[in-house]
Amino acid sequence: MISIVGYSLIDFFATFAEWFSAAIISPLIIYWGMIKTENVYDEPIFNIKRGGLLLITVVALNVILSIYVLHYLPQKINVLPFLALMFSLSIFIVATRADPLKILVGLNMAENALYPLFAESPLFIIPFILLLMIFVNLVGVFVIVEAYRDYGSISVKKWRWTE
Repeated sequence: MISIVGYSLIDFFATFAEWFSAAIISPLIIYWGMIKTENVYDEPIFNIKRGGLLLITVVALNVILSIYVLHYLPQKINVLPFLALMFSLSIFIVATRADPLKILVGLNMAENALYPLFAESPLFIIPFILLLMIFVNLVGVFVIVEAYRDYGSISVKKWRWTE
């Protein structure tokens, strides 16, 4: 039988593994992709006024929605409005960029927004989730590097299939 100290250590190591994969491993994988490609400045798909207005709208709607919804949420998931905001901002980054590395960073941010929901999941699932995240980053960076070699550009707009 595992004592409370044992459960605390297991929870600590699960949390540390999540932090380590999100804060160390994933950024190192994306950094590896950056050094294998060129660093370009890509213009957002929206202009600055339209993008800023959309961003302010997303944040305002999230704050208004969280004020009304927070009272009805169980105590276990009272962080859901904040997670929704983080997830919305991540999707905003993904939708407004043409640089695949920035899109991959946005996808990582979206995934990291979901980590607090993993707190109540069974511990044997967490290693699979973390390994899957690392695998997705590796495959994403591999595809980006290969596309850069084939098309000579890091911009998704310039990637066209030719025969």
